[in-house]
Amino acid sequence: MPYWYCSQGQRPTNEWLDSRIKAAPKMWTQARIAKARGEAGRYARCFDCVGLIKGYLWIQPDGSLKMSAKQDKTADGMRAASNPQPISTLPEIPGVLVFCSGHVGVYIGNGRVIEAYGFKNVANRPLSAQKWTTWGKCPFILYPTAPAQQKPAQRPTGGDTGVLEIDAIADEVILGKWGVGDDRKKRLAAAGYDAAAVQARVNETLRK
Repeated sequence: MPYWYCSQGQRPTNEWLDSRIKAAPKMWTQARIAKARGEAGRYARCFDCVGLIKGYLWIQPDGSLKMSAKQDKTADGMRAASNPQPISTLPEIPGVLVFCSGHVGVYIGNGRVIEAYGFKNVANRPLSAQKWTTWGKCPFILYPTAPAQQKPAQRPTGGDTGVLEIDAIADEVILGKWGVGDDRKKRLAAAGYDAAAVQARVNETLRK
């Protein structure tokens, strides 16, 4: 998925790009505009760094966005609201936020961060790839008291995952709710999901 400044999960159309350029003209250089024009229509959604968190909060089951003025914060505003602590004390809790000046990412455990960065894309990167200085719990997200207590969405009754269900699980995987690697496969299998099918849908979603 592409990084588009001042976006929270909207469809990356040329019309949306025009509105983003108008909203923040100093951020959109000609090179950035040219890159975004090439991405328009090729992906399902676009985000900036804090927009990734707001999109998680705002995107509804039908794909629409229900925005909240209370949650509409900049990266630094989200940091201030998250009771930031030194990055050296980062706990192994998927979903906590990590911060550096003007930037935020989502820690997914095992030393990995989901990050929308640098007018590039949304990527799963090592924690060490960015100079994070603090971490915090987003005040708009309910966290488990311990990582083992986290319970992702349950398989629906009847055993039929269906397209909508596998799309929802793929979205959760992208956001780090099911862990990574073999741990993710074990958790998906234990919940009754086909890990290979979910991964295929994740790959398809990230290519859009």
